[in-house]
Amino acid sequence: PPEPPGGSQVHGPLDRFVPHNQVACVVLALMCSVVMAGIGFVLSAVLHMPYCANVFFSVPFLCGYITRILVGYRHNLGLWAAFGWAIVSQLLCAGILVSFMIEGMFCVMIALPIVIPVAMIGAAVAHFTEPVTFPNLRGKTLGVVGLIPLALVLDAFFSYGNPGLRA
Repeated sequence: PPEPPGGSQVHGPLDRFVPHNQVACVVLALMCSVVMAGIGFVLSAVLHMPYCANVFFSVPFLCGYITRILVGYRHNLGLWAAFGWAIVSQLLCAGILVSFMIEGMFCVMIALPIVIPVAMIGAAVAHFTEPVTFPNLRGKTLGVVGLIPLALVLDAFFSYGNPGLRA
């Protein structure tokens, strides 16, 4: 079949939503990452959940995963570039946390050595399971992403009401 305008190599459900311009893809990816992190932090605050798997593992993993998927959806993106965008997403989220005084600088600096590698793992999972890289894994990454909200629910269930780590 002929290739659609914009050089897209992937034909999938995100075709309608992901822009063709690479800068717009980056902006969309970082916005989604910030929104996802914001939802995680709001849920933690509203439910009075301790900072556990949701803040330190699930949210950064999803941010790295989604950032890689969206930035590389229409444009060829190597693994090291995926790592770079995952790091940028976490630094952006950290900057917002400090700027809006949601968390202190010291707490964010303590968390960064944990959340950056986790976001990089999320980016690597997205990179190695993307349909262009490994066509036989098409659709299977949804299972990985689907497990993350389950992990958040289990974390809330098992740690709710227990004294937790609050950075």
